[in-house]
Amino acid sequence: MLGVLLMPGMMGISPVLATGSDELENLLSGLPILPEKANERIETSSSNIAQWKLRIFFSTMSKPEMLGINLLPIGLSPDVLDRPVAVEINNSTKGELLALILQINRLAAVQFNESTVLIIPVADRKNFQLGKKSRKIYQLVYAPTSRVLAFIDTAPALQNLINRQNIFEHVEGNSILVIDTPENIAIMDSVVNMIDAKPNKIQARIPISFLDESSFKSAIAALGTDVTDRIDVNSIYYSTEGRSLIVYDSPENVEFLRNVVRKIDLAPRQVLIDTAIKTWRPDRS
Repeated sequence: MLGVLLMPGMMGISPVLATGSDELENLLSGLPILPEKANERIETSSSNIAQWKLRIFFSTMSKPEMLGINLLPIGLSPDVLDRPVAVEINNSTKGELLALILQINRLAAVQFNESTVLIIPVADRKNFQLGKKSRKIYQLVYAPTSRVLAFIDTAPALQNLINRQNIFEHVEGNSILVIDTPENIAIMDSVVNMIDAKPNKIQARIPISFLDESSFKSAIAALGTDVTDRIDVNSIYYSTEGRSLIVYDSPENVEFLRNVVRKIDLAPRQVLIDTAIKTWRPDRS
């Protein structure tokens, strides 16, 4: 028997579901294909699980020792994610526990790929089944995800089209997951392609004759903000052996730096001082 004890305030599910019963089979049949670990019994104390918030529950069930797949909540409000599990289950498998928690909270699981399952409101399931919403992951190469999101947040026209609740940022992987209509996915394609464009930069070597690294930085700083705003001296490599600057920047800034170097890389001014030493003695005056 799968024993289920509902905590106060939880309604909408039978208090006891028998293993092999039609009701339990209906719960499990609504899940995507889960790994073999879903058939393992829960070892964590049921009373501890009952006190978890849903966000903690999904995060914990995603760990390798639990289900080992990414359970990603999509479109759930903070109030839902902060809702306690509030159910104690005895003698249940991980898959049964997941199915039960989803039903209690009127949530559904949708397969995204072999390693990710989306947790969505039941009301949104038809959108996925009927193809109204598409899913796409953008792996950024040149720009951080924060730059794409900041662009959307500051563009009123995009805010009216793209719901930020449908965009999920993965900072560690520098990627963005979007769950939206095909039309809005196409808009995101354009935004990402524009922001995550390969920078128009070149690598150049600029010879220097008289300046060392320290004097070069000091000379640049002395030229004022018109120069320092365009030249980041910390991103320029000074080659001691080659007596040159290795620069990675736009062609315009490289040419600008060449002109600056011509003006500041000058031979030190030299002054010739001619001296004569004479001895004067009073008795020979």
